[in-house]
Amino acid sequence: SVGGGTNTLRKTLSAGNIGNNSGGKDVDGAFSSGGYNLIGSGDHSTGFTATGDQVGTDAAPLNAQLGPSQNNGGPTDTMALLTGSPAIDGGKSFGLTIDQRSLVRPIDALNIANASGGDSSDIGAVEVDVTEGGSLFVTTTADHDDTVCSFGDCTLREAINAANAASGADTITFAPGLTGTITLQAALGQLPVTDSTTITGPGARVLAVSGGASVRVFNFSGGTCAVSGLTIYNGASYGSPGLPGLGGGVSNRATLTVNDCAFSTNFAFGGDSTSSTGGGGGVGQGGAVYNFFGGILTLNRCTFSTNGAVGGTGGTNSGAATHGGNGGAAEGAAVYNDSGCTLTINSCTFAGNDAGGGLGGNDLSFAGGNGGAANGAGVFNRGTMTATSCTLSNNNSFGGGGGNGNNFINHGASGLGSGGGLRAGGGTSTVRNTMSAGNNANGGGKDVDGAFSSGGYNLLGTGDHSSGFAAIGDQFGTDAAPLPALLGSFGNHGGPTDTLALTHYSPALDQGKNFGLTIDQRGQPRPIDVPIFANASSGDGSDIGAVEMNLLGGPDTDSDGMPDDFEIFFGLTDPNGDADGDGMSNLDEFKAGTDPLNVASALRITAVARNGNDFTLTFSLAIVGKSYRLERKDALTDANWSSIAGVADLAAGANGSAQVTDPGGASTAKRFYHIRVLP
Repeated sequence: SVGGGTNTLRKTLSAGNIGNNSGGKDVDGAFSSGGYNLIGSGDHSTGFTATGDQVGTDAAPLNAQLGPSQNNGGPTDTMALLTGSPAIDGGKSFGLTIDQRSLVRPIDALNIANASGGDSSDIGAVEVDVTEGGSLFVTTTADHDDTVCSFGDCTLREAINAANAASGADTITFAPGLTGTITLQAALGQLPVTDSTTITGPGARVLAVSGGASVRVFNFSGGTCAVSGLTIYNGASYGSPGLPGLGGGVSNRATLTVNDCAFSTNFAFGGDSTSSTGGGGGVGQGGAVYNFFGGILTLNRCTFSTNGAVGGTGGTNSGAATHGGNGGAAEGAAVYNDSGCTLTINSCTFAGNDAGGGLGGNDLSFAGGNGGAANGAGVFNRGTMTATSCTLSNNNSFGGGGGNGNNFINHGASGLGSGGGLRAGGGTSTVRNTMSAGNNANGGGKDVDGAFSSGGYNLLGTGDHSSGFAAIGDQFGTDAAPLPALLGSFGNHGGPTDTLALTHYSPALDQGKNFGLTIDQRGQPRPIDVPIFANASSGDGSDIGAVEMNLLGGPDTDSDGMPDDFEIFFGLTDPNGDADGDGMSNLDEFKAGTDPLNVASALRITAVARNGNDFTLTFSLAIVGKSYRLERKDALTDANWSSIAGVADLAAGANGSAQVTDPGGASTAKRFYHIRVLP
């Protein structure tokens, strides 16, 4: 309150004060505002109309969202701003380069817009650092830890450590334009996340976090966490001699959701035995992700490629043992889910992951050790797993070779590989609208192995060595006659991560059901029901697997009128070509919604019937959602086709044949007609 004189306020916060009479609680009297003030209630005062002033009223006071008076650093207690405070970045420094605590100002909170004409200072005595208020901003791709996550120098490691130290949930984002690779220093180790933290990356195609082939990337051990928009790359877990290597990219025992991320070239290496009496090699589990100790893991729209789990080599026997050590097993080259854990996988792609059992140890006086088994190069499950709309192809499970015995005769047995795609090793494994085909194993099931619970609409290259795939919509081949999925090359087909697209005649097209997933891995809508292909019984026109082919629209990267998915699926690049020789160009076939590789699939008039003085024309293929116009001319030499007065355009109400009538069409000696699909 002021009683006279000149009273100038600039960049000052007065809110949440208390009065027991009718005067102003926060300010009272006549002021001269220099701007950028925050006043809880400006009633009973004048002057707060300058640029940047924020003013509430007695009836609706403005909440400054201040923390308690406490030691927030500096020589005296202060009141820090909380997340969401309107004072953050709402001010101007007016030449003050430090705040009350002697910390630098201004500090720009990168996810909050500055006040008009302001310089990103916060209103009041305290300038919020990037570590305060639950929001942290990574500003560099370097990896070091000077214990401070500060403006201009906050590494991902420093941000995570600050989040771990702060109470409550925290959010970590990245400075705009930050791209490239964050390579972890081996001496500093993995990135440990110990409580609820959300890490939001700019996109898996632009920013990667690498373990440098020496350390695991992330270890989530507590809270409810989420990661999105990153590539997790080149992480490694090395078991000590004879001990397990677990989770090369991510180890999780928290509640963790991972969205739109790519996992590539992460490895879990079981330790080689160094025993002189034939000790066994260590197991390698979870090349990309290891979920254990009650972990609850959800993977949405992620890609796993070229990850590996490798069993350790058995020890050589040079003592009293009767044979060399057995090789360690390899389980879950991409993802391993332990007993007592929950794994949910939605719209993910697994391609080119390898599980390799360890070699058996040698024993030149008696018998070599057996090679280690290899199970579940895509996913190995011992807990509770539900996989919906996933694609697994070209994943490989191969057991290790047996060790050499005396005189190179008593060799150990080679290990067996099973579940190149999916391996159910215990617990409950539910699979829906998922494709596992074209995978490899040298022992058990190549594509699936073990006991599953099918939700239906799955496509398996071979279902041998598995059970449970007898639900509606399930398709499967055998080892002797595998069912080809007809997948295209692995690569960028749009979306945040690489995928596998379907090609022509794939038995997955329109043969699925979305089970509540309304987008595919790329973020494209699902289902896209292509009328020229029949749906599975009780299906909804979804495609089986992670990618929903949009043959009716979607992105057109080369701007030739034919969408990318249409070109990929039919293998076409020339819009003016006529692949099936039916007289319609490839582009016209797209516009009509017909099959450019099937001469019987075309938009054409199939019958003309005279009704008195009228002509009724039947045409196919009419498709729901498209409109058609009957046009005519009197001579083939006429330059243009003409619309017909009184004949309305037809909006198809069903797929198949349709009819249009030309009233009075028979009144002329000859007429030529065609049907045109409208844009």
